[in-house]
Amino acid sequence: MNKVASCYDFVSTAWEDCKLHPGSQVRKCIYTAPVPPDIPAFAKRLLNVPDQVSGCTVWRLNGTSQELLLLQHSYTRDVLYGDRFKVQSTMHFSEENSGVTIRQWIEIVWEKPLPWTHGMVRHFIDTKARQDTMDSAGDMVQCLKDAVAALDLECVQ
Repeated sequence: MNKVASCYDFVSTAWEDCKLHPGSQVRKCIYTAPVPPDIPAFAKRLLNVPDQVSGCTVWRLNGTSQELLLLQHSYTRDVLYGDRFKVQSTMHFSEENSGVTIRQWIEIVWEKPLPWTHGMVRHFIDTKARQDTMDSAGDMVQCLKDAVAALDLECVQ
């Protein structure tokens, strides 16, 4: 998150057993994130978007020796209507042939609808979240490769 999205001031919990989904582990992270520079001025004014926002991400991880499923919920309450939705990202890692295949899905989960007059805002949020996820997918894969390489070096030493 720091490397790809320039987030900072992280406060994280340790991984712990998930009470709602036995066999899963959960972790929560609160952080500060700069608002992307490509947010149109009209959207910033309409949603009262500051230059930086407080974010929260919760991960749930479960799997077997052949596959892992990582579910991520991210949200911020620092923008207008930020209490009405969360970004849900699902990453599926599976062992295939001599490597690992990663598949990712992204969706906006609307917990409370927007006023009917704000359809354009909903469309903007949906589109922006999908585009940002696609734009950062390669960076995410590289971060994972770097982490695995670092673990391999630790195991050798």
